[in-house]
Amino acid sequence: MAGVTELISKAPEAQNTSRGLSPMEMAELIFAVARGMLMLDVLRPQDMTATERRERQLQVTRRLWSLLFKPEAELAYA
Repeated sequence: MAGVTELISKAPEAQNTSRGLSPMEMAELIFAVARGMLMLDVLRPQDMTATERRERQLQVTRRLWSLLFKPEAELAYA
C-alpha cells in the first residue's frame, strides 16, 4: 500500500483535487474496492474468464481514479 500511497502523493492529478482525502485514504479506498472485487470473484468464479475479470478490475480502477482525481470544478456522476 505504501507504493500506491506514494504514487498518489506524487501524481499531478492529486494536486488538483480538493476532495478532502489524504493520499493514504485514497489508497485505502482503492484497495478496499479491489478487495471487494476479489471477494466477488471468489463467490462467482464461473461468471467470467480470468481475462474478463482482469479487464473488469482495470475498468473499475480507472473509473475510481478518475472520480477521485477529477478537478473540483468538473462534476462527476457515478
